[in-house]
Amino acid sequence: MEKMQSPRRPMVKSLMRQLKPGMSRREVEELIGKPDYEHRGWHSYRIGYPRWQASLDYDVFEVYYEREQLVKMRVRNT
Repeated sequence: MEKMQSPRRPMVKSLMRQLKPGMSRREVEELIGKPDYEHRGWHSYRIGYPRWQASLDYDVFEVYYEREQLVKMRVRNT
């Protein structure tokens, strides 16, 4: 499955080590910018299309806040 993901996914692992639960939304956005979009509370950043991409799906890095503080992060394919 490693070949079936955006080449940027490994870079996100490094980013995730810098982001810590409890960081404020402002701190996160100062580090990685404003999200591309928000859906169901998740703030999403597009990180690219998988190498094998033939459809409209893409990989995203997502963060979730409660009371303006980071509580969860994930990487997924839309």
